[in-house]
Amino acid sequence: MMLDRMTGARAAIAQLVAEGVTHVFSIPGEHNIALCDAILDFSQLTYLTGRHEQSIALMANGYSRASHRLAVPLLISGPGVTNALTALGDAYQDSVPMVAIAALPAREHLTKGAFHGLKDQSGAIASVAKWSTRADSPAAIPEAIREAFTRAYQGRPGPTVVEIPLDVQVQTGQVEIYPAQRPTPLAADGDAVKAAIEQLLAAKAPLVYVGRGATISGAGDRLRQLAERLNAPCFHTALAKGILSADHPLNVSWGNGRSDFIAQLVACSDAVLVVGSSLDYADAGRLGLNFPKTLIQIDTCPEVLGRAYPLAIGLLGDANCVLGQLLAELEKQLPVPRSLKPPSIPSKTTGETLSVTRHKAEKLETLRSTSAWQYMQAIQQAISDETLIFGDPARCNGWGVAFIDRNLPNTYHCSRNFCTLGYAFSAAMGAKLAQPERQVLAMLGDGGMLFANGDLATAVQYGINIVAVVFNDNCYGSIRRSQRQNFGRTIGIDLKNPDFCVMARAFGLQAWQVDRPQQLTEAITRGWEISKPVLIEIVMTPNDPGFEI
Repeated sequence: MMLDRMTGARAAIAQLVAEGVTHVFSIPGEHNIALCDAILDFSQLTYLTGRHEQSIALMANGYSRASHRLAVPLLISGPGVTNALTALGDAYQDSVPMVAIAALPAREHLTKGAFHGLKDQSGAIASVAKWSTRADSPAAIPEAIREAFTRAYQGRPGPTVVEIPLDVQVQTGQVEIYPAQRPTPLAADGDAVKAAIEQLLAAKAPLVYVGRGATISGAGDRLRQLAERLNAPCFHTALAKGILSADHPLNVSWGNGRSDFIAQLVACSDAVLVVGSSLDYADAGRLGLNFPKTLIQIDTCPEVLGRAYPLAIGLLGDANCVLGQLLAELEKQLPVPRSLKPPSIPSKTTGETLSVTRHKAEKLETLRSTSAWQYMQAIQQAISDETLIFGDPARCNGWGVAFIDRNLPNTYHCSRNFCTLGYAFSAAMGAKLAQPERQVLAMLGDGGMLFANGDLATAVQYGINIVAVVFNDNCYGSIRRSQRQNFGRTIGIDLKNPDFCVMARAFGLQAWQVDRPQQLTEAITRGWEISKPVLIEIVMTPNDPGFEI
């Protein structure tokens, strides 16, 4: 593209348009006012004002998770940046590609205690971003932004940030706008692929363990084919729900960490193929898994390979691409697929073989009467396969991860590793903007909802018709349970809450209160039919044992 003379602010927005951005989230302030003004010259862009920078960055987070496309938050320097750090950290921990533009005070003031500045804003950003840079001239801005988009998607995805000082935003210069570029999926070493198939075929009880990386790369079809050809049970982590349909005979994910089936199955396996999971605490550590010596891991990040557990083989590459390589090699070494057999483990009580179907049936006998199970089933009856669910780090999300079935990939999202309270409502709004034709449901506790109450105004102002379900027990329920289990007493967990329905209506939402599972199904179903955002409050009894599973 030919050089053109423009301000730094206009150069930044022009490059965002070249990258395919359609949505920008911001709160206008003195230090990003030029960037916000430049948006008015680009009709391709939709601009939304938020009420807190954490919320607008979480909206961008949810937008990215739902669509693998990027909406961009424009952050004011100083407090705008610090408010957004939590959302950037969430994206870093859960491998969510994001690009943020952050204003910076004029360069001449950076070392003089700048108004609206930090001691080291770049250092603060670097602590939570995958990559960041500062553009010191209008000409440098487009290339910096293009690099930020490339790095956000490259390898292990994550958040990147471009800082633009105030004086550079208004400075004029000769600028070139670049076409978007995206990284090419990486294939694994051919010899390592061959060795991996040899070890998987030699195993008597192989297992496939799947994380978010498989979802990001769109590896669902190849994953299913590989599992079926090997007759290997498949377990997915929380952020990979739906990568294999819930009713697939090889899917052993029901119950997640609340079921001991997966721990026993891993212990009985003699080879495990890990696809796109870092095997960190949230994905594996908390389950107390005893992986076999033949552990094979696929990941786009070399630092992740073997970080949590020793490996027999590490396959560095994109999950979908590497699974294609494995399938091609498997075709050579095993032309006829193995027969499908239901996954099973030895029963702890009888010594007989216990199938996953029998295990689930036995567990359900203890769950059917619990309030937690009944409310999750009420949600299940009100959603479709296409519905996008966002869970806040509350007890309700733990129940959802364990008991809500998903049959399509990328339809269940939660703040898994950073545990950002208030995440679900903000991220659900971003997802609805990215996928306006789909139903979007947010599940939150009462504590988390008050981290995001300003979002109620944003949802109403822009007609973002999500349905939010708030489980209200007037306390930080997950922490109360942990305190009781570990110390036998509690501190700081009791909450004095507003009337959530009155609060929501004051903002302009539709809001209802329910106290029975059947009412919840009816309320959510009704919510889908309304063009406004909806809040549904579930009145919980704090000491109801049915909520303690």
